[in-house]
Amino acid sequence: MDKKIDTPAEVETVTVTMSRPVAEAVQTVCEMYLRLHMGQFNDLAEDLCMAKHYADVDAKRFRAIEDENDSLFQALDRRNAMQDDMERSYKMFACHPLIEDGMRVPYRAETVWLGIRHALAWHDKPEGDRMNVCFDKPLNRSDQPQPKIELNLHRSKERDERIKVGDLVYSKILKTAGTVLRADLDDYIIADFDMRNGSSKRYACEWDDLVLVERKSGGNEHEKTAD
Repeated sequence: MDKKIDTPAEVETVTVTMSRPVAEAVQTVCEMYLRLHMGQFNDLAEDLCMAKHYADVDAKRFRAIEDENDSLFQALDRRNAMQDDMERSYKMFACHPLIEDGMRVPYRAETVWLGIRHALAWHDKPEGDRMNVCFDKPLNRSDQPQPKIELNLHRSKERDERIKVGDLVYSKILKTAGTVLRADLDDYIIADFDMRNGSSKRYACEWDDLVLVERKSGGNEHEKTAD
């Protein structure tokens, strides 16, 4: 007969492997969840009301600067109005239990936000930056251990495992993923990168600037030249 495990679920560990873009999204979501419980709505209103304008600018959908300015002012007006309405509603309707009760889950989310932010900051700038709060040791106000965040760069050294045409790669400079169009071992890698607004851009990248995300080339072909 198996012995019953009495260990609470809260002290079990869960390992999740994700790409850097997903980790950045998780970081943003955890921060926003904490701020919502604190009555801070600026980031949420910014995301919801300004997203279309920024996407239209990136996609160059405006025919004249006047049209772009009109879109910007309209988006700003909506953002400001939404911030005011949410703050007013929060003060009128939100209940405020004791911190140890009402902030238990938000503070757990905070540990994830600060942990990812800290890991990415030191990865991108190993020398550190004492003037930037991102490099500070995460403050843990939760009832759980601080999550352990590690960045693992899966860069192959063998020729037959190197990045090939068709592979999905992540650019540490552009901070987005793209599909390889050309992979010359003696030259640059050329790939089409997703710019997160529905458009793509073609860039030539150094080998060390890229991380292999997913093998999609299938065959054993090596260098190919894009049309």
